[in-house]
Amino acid sequence: MIKTTNIILINGDVATIIDTSLFKALKSEKYNFLFNKQTGFFIRWGKGDYTNLEKGFNLFDIKLHRIWSNMWGVKINIHEFFTDLKTDGDFSVTAPEIVDWEISEKCSMGCAFCYKSNTIKNGKNISFKDFKDTFHKLPPSVTSIAFGIGSIDLCPDLWDILDYTKSNDIIPTITINGEATDDDINKLVKYCGAVAVSVYDKDKSYDTVKKLTDKGLKQCNLHVMISEETYDNAFEILNDIKSDIRLSELRSIVFLSLKEKGRSVGRFTNLSQEKFDNLFKFAIDNKISIGFDSCSAAKANIFINKNTEYEYMKTFIEPCEAGGKYSAYINVNSEYFPCSFTEGTDGWKQGIMISNCNDFMTDVWFNKKTTDFGDKVSACRKCNIGCPIYDV
Repeated sequence: MIKTTNIILINGDVATIIDTSLFKALKSEKYNFLFNKQTGFFIRWGKGDYTNLEKGFNLFDIKLHRIWSNMWGVKINIHEFFTDLKTDGDFSVTAPEIVDWEISEKCSMGCAFCYKSNTIKNGKNISFKDFKDTFHKLPPSVTSIAFGIGSIDLCPDLWDILDYTKSNDIIPTITINGEATDDDINKLVKYCGAVAVSVYDKDKSYDTVKKLTDKGLKQCNLHVMISEETYDNAFEILNDIKSDIRLSELRSIVFLSLKEKGRSVGRFTNLSQEKFDNLFKFAIDNKISIGFDSCSAAKANIFINKNTEYEYMKTFIEPCEAGGKYSAYINVNSEYFPCSFTEGTDGWKQGIMISNCNDFMTDVWFNKKTTDFGDKVSACRKCNIGCPIYDV
C-alpha cells in the first residue's frame, strides 16, 4: 500500500511524503529525503545550482535516481538530480525525521553518570493510551522513533508500544541497558530496526549483543559514554571488538559525549580533544565501525580538519539537529523538548505539551520557543560548537 500526504513547511512550501512498504520519501523545493525502512539507509539533500551540473555518476547513483524517479512517477533529469544530491538541504526549512521518545524512567542500574538520575522508586512509565494519543499527533515525515527506557522488565507496555509503532509504518529502535531475557531478545528482533546496547557490565552487554545478532539483527550497536574517567574503558571495548567473538557481528560502537547533567555532575569530566582523537584514529586504523552522537560532531570535525585524508567522512557527520531541525525529543509526560538534555534547563523548565496541540508542525515545530532554540543550534553548526547549552 502506498500512502501520500502533504505537510506545510515553515516558509510555506508544500512537502509531499510518500510512504511505501520499503521506503519513506519527502520531496519539496529545497529539502528532500529518502529512507529505506529495511536497511536504515537515509539520505537528505537540497536544491542545486544547475549552472554547474554533475556529469559523472556510478551504478549506485543510477540506482538511486531510478528509485527516486519511480517513486514520484516522473522523468527526472539525472544531471539535475545529482547536482541536487550534492547540495545540502535548506537547514531553515525542515520537518521532524526522527523522534527520541522516553517511555520509561524506571531503571535498576543506578549508574553514576545517568543524566536522568533514573531510579525504580521515583521513575514513571508512559501508559499505552497516552502513547497512542501522542503518537497520532506526529507528522508523517517521521521515519523512526528511538525509544528510551531504563530496564526492560520495568516498562509493562513496552511490547505493545513497539508493536503499535511498527504496525503504523514507523520503524522503532531502542537503547537497552544490557539486561534482557531470551524472550526479550526475540521480541526486540521482531519489532526493532536497530538495538543499541549500553555498556555497563561488559559480559552482560556482550552476551546480549551476541544473542541479538545470532537471531539475525543486522543493526546492533554498542553505546559507550566517553569522559576522562571512562577513557581507558572505551579503549578496552575497542580492543574487545577486535578479539571477542561475541561482538563479531556488531554493527558499530557509538561514543556518546558527556553532558554534565543529573548524577554525572561533579563526577565526570569532558574528554579532551587529544584523547577523542586517539579513540577515533584507533578505530579507523583497526577497521572498527565507529559512530558518535550529534553532540560529538564538533570534536569529530576538528579531528578530520587535522587529518585531511579522512575528509570524506564529513559527509557522514551530523551536528546538532535539535530545535525544529531534524529531530525531536518527547519525555515520559508527552512533552516536547529540543533534545533530552535540554529538559529542565533555562528556557525549557517545561516542555510543550503535545497532547494540547492541534497541529504538531504549527504548535510545536514552528513554535517560537522551538525556533529560537533552533537559531542557537544553527549558530553552533556554523561555528563548529558542539552545543548551545553544554560544554562537550
